[in-house]
Amino acid sequence: MKIALRKVELIAIANQELKARAGYKEGMRITNAEMKDHVLVLYGDGIISKEGGFHADTAEVFNSFVDWFSKRYTLIE
Repeated sequence: MKIALRKVELIAIANQELKARAGYKEGMRITNAEMKDHVLVLYGDGIISKEGGFHADTAEVFNSFVDWFSKRYTLIE
């Protein structure tokens, strides 16, 4: 069974969990969450460099985290 949280709590826990994740890089963070149908969708910063370049390794860490996190948590709207 998934843990259901309100948006503010869910984002706070997501950011704590993300920071503890292997491959975390400074600046990565979850900025928003929403439900699309029955799927938890997380939005974040830190995948694109300040210069506008895409970091494939950071994107992989983020996507892997989102997949793992969305299996454990859901959003109460």
